[in-house]
Parts: sequence; structure tokens; C-alpha cells
Amino acid sequence: MLGEKFCLQEYYPENEEIIYRYLTFDKFKDLISSRKLYLSRGDSFKDKYEGIETVFGTNLRRAIHDGQNFEINSKLYERNRRCVAISCWFIGNQESESMWNEFTGDIDGIAIRTNVRKIKSALVHWDRYLCVRKIEYLENHDVEFTKFGCPFFPFSIKRKRQFAHESELRIIYGEGKGCIEGSPLYKALEISPEAVRIPIDPSALIEKIILSPRSTPSFFDKVREFTQEEGIDVSVARSELI
Repeated sequence: MLGEKFCLQEYYPENEEIIYRYLTFDKFKDLISSRKLYLSRGDSFKDKYEGIETVFGTNLRRAIHDGQNFEINSKLYERNRRCVAISCWFIGNQESESMWNEFTGDIDGIAIRTNVRKIKSALVHWDRYLCVRKIEYLENHDVEFTKFGCPFFPFSIKRKRQFAHESELRIIYGEGKGCIEGSPLYKALEISPEAVRIPIDPSALIEKIILSPRSTPSFFDKVREFTQEEGIDVSVARSELI
């Protein structure tokens, strides 16, 4: 897996770790019907630190490179944010009330329960251009050493105070000639579209479908009918969290 040998192994999850994906019914329908997972480009997130090089890393590059090479390298580093796409999941042995509130609708929210092994098996074209890893939460983003050997590193760290409650796992996808030839992704020549959709097998992915704790009996019937029509034979249950 690309980047794995460069990064701390503690941030690569065990296969049996339980994972949730919180989403609205419309997004759930799109995932199931299209058989494709939606990943957002690395420069499209609201967090201004997303995929940004740390101050420590910038200063280190400035010490290594002369002025012209530093500027060229900086442009390549910025390009990396547009050559990576991300899907965000929640790690936990139980549901999260904050995730229900933040990422789903009032009564039509859905949580997909799965595990890391099932995610990997569901990715139809699982290969070296994908990385599944946990977020590393930092007290101070700017003083962290940028691990140049891992092209996904800037997308694997977040500020602890603001985001630790998300307990996030990411599916990270990188594309471009630099990636194909094994070079760091920030040297990629191709720019991905604003979103990337990669083939996925929903039947292999989903262990259980959980409906919002505020959902109605009619919504249960709606979801059950839809999954049956799509050939998804998994348990559907209403959350009892709230």
C-alpha cells in the first residue's frame, strides 16, 4: 500500500476495527445505486489546514533548497492537494451522537456499520493508489515534522482540540503520473476532478444499516424496500442511541 512503509504503523487500523459512515438517505442511495464511493478532492475541505504543509516542514525545505528550487517545490506541494481525494469514516465500537447530528438529516439519516477488512474487500480496484489509515491528532499542527516519504501524510493529521471527537478513518486516493511511478504524490502531473468516484461493492462493504434515532417507521420501510430492490441483504435497524 502506497506510503505505508514510511508512516507510523499505529495509524494503520486493524482489519477488525469497527467503522461507521454517517450520511443522508440521498447519499446512501447514490452509493448503493451507483456502486461507487464518492471522495472529495483534498483542497475542497473547510478546514484551512487540510493537506497544508506544516511550518516546520516548510522551514526544513527552505533550509534544504535554494530559492528557485524552493519555489518550484512549493508549487508541487500545493498541487498535491488537488491530486488527492478523501472519504471520511468514524472509528468506534458504538455510534456517536455528535456524528448523527453533524452528518445526517433529522429523520432520514443513515449510518453504515462495517469494519476495515470489509472496506478493503469492497474496494473493487484495491491497489497501491489507495490508503486506509487513521487520522493523527496533534496539539500543534505547525511544529509537526512533515514526513516527506509518505505522500498522504498532510491529509493524515488534524488539530486535536477541534477534531479529535471525530475519531476519523480515511480512505485516501491519489492519482497522477508521479504516483504511478512511485514518486511522492506532490509530483503528480495530472489533476483530479473536484470529486473522485471509485468502484465499490456495497454487498461486501455493509455489515449493518442503522437508521437515525429520530427516524420513523415509514422511513424504515422505505430503506428496507430500497435495499431489497438493490439486492443488498443486510440487517436494517433503528438506532437506540438517543
